[in-house]
Amino acid sequence: LDITTQTNMVTPTHMNVDNKVWMTDTATRNLYRLDATTGKWENLGVSKVADRQISGYGLPTDKDNNLFLLEFGGTKIGKIDAKTKQFTFYPTPTKFARARRGRVDHENRLWFAEYGNNAVAVFDPKTEKITEWQMPVKWQMPYDAQISETSGDIYNGSMLSDRIIRTNPKTGERLSIKANQLKEEFERLRSIDSAEEADESEDDDPPIPPTRAEMSPAARKKIFVE
Repeated sequence: LDITTQTNMVTPTHMNVDNKVWMTDTATRNLYRLDATTGKWENLGVSKVADRQISGYGLPTDKDNNLFLLEFGGTKIGKIDAKTKQFTFYPTPTKFARARRGRVDHENRLWFAEYGNNAVAVFDPKTEKITEWQMPVKWQMPYDAQISETSGDIYNGSMLSDRIIRTNPKTGERLSIKANQLKEEFERLRSIDSAEEADESEDDDPPIPPTRAEMSPAARKKIFVE
């Protein structure tokens, strides 16, 4: 590592794939990867688009430990293939959206905040398309975005307001939740969880009936002619 290294954005989320951990360097903007098996460091240098450098404010990884870089200072998100190290960038639909943080869901989609666009967005790697949803509150300036695996809604907070915004990506409906309404929202999510658990229990396979040897004499007489 360089003497000036100031490593941050350490991302071990999917290191189970190849036992490698991603991180970035604030001082030099170099991207590093640590092989936890061998203890060796790999310097992938600075990611660039043309002559412009990109450093990720948030380094989320997908299920294959491919890396995303969210450009907080501009208009793009980048992706680095963990095997080939190939770098690809995707412009946000809105210029200077200032993408930040980011999380990958079970469908391998990347959800992230757009601080400069006052929106949240999702990148679908299957279609390579980015979809954005504007906030219903001015100056919310989302800090992060998290999808609920329970309800499918997107939640985001802010350092500039006392609200959490819930967005339904299917209908586009957006709801502003004040701090004193969080308990009610938590109960709503818990009720969805409980309903799903009840449905799963109803779908369970019926119990296996006892064998003839396991039955009582009275039960055998009702079924078998002995």
